[in-house]
Amino acid sequence: MYETHEKASLMSFSHGPYYQLLILLLHIHIKFKSVVWLDIFSIFNWRVSRIVTIRWRQWFVKGWWLHYNRRLVDWWLLNLWWLVDWWLLNLWWLVDWWRLVDWWLLKLWWRLVDRWLLKLWRLVLWEWLLYPRRLRIRWLRHILRTFVVICERGSG
Repeated sequence: MYETHEKASLMSFSHGPYYQLLILLLHIHIKFKSVVWLDIFSIFNWRVSRIVTIRWRQWFVKGWWLHYNRRLVDWWLLNLWWLVDWWLLNLWWLVDWWRLVDWWLLKLWWRLVDRWLLKLWRLVLWEWLLYPRRLRIRWLRHILRTFVVICERGSG
């Protein structure tokens, strides 16, 4: 079981502004997927790191100078971690952007191929319908014979 102060801290988180912000970010993530989510998350992350560093500075000014070296190292590590985190988030945004470009290029390529195949099919169909019936049958037999010969050669 949780103790009283642990219960209180859990309750305050689940009903506080951070919880609401988390829910908001989740809704944004569901709505816009990853690109917007990453941008907002990087801003949110920056704000949290700023709040924490300001709190630590205030704590130091109040007279906790015995922990000066540890505080300085912790502050430096926190800022370093924020920098790494920010860089990774931006890197992921770049990867996301490249995926989007890649998808558009693929879509364009398939559209061109589809058009080319459609034109070819129309041409073949039109030629087929222009031939008289007996020539069409002869042409079909020739295609089938060629196909059988190719299959026999392939089977060895």
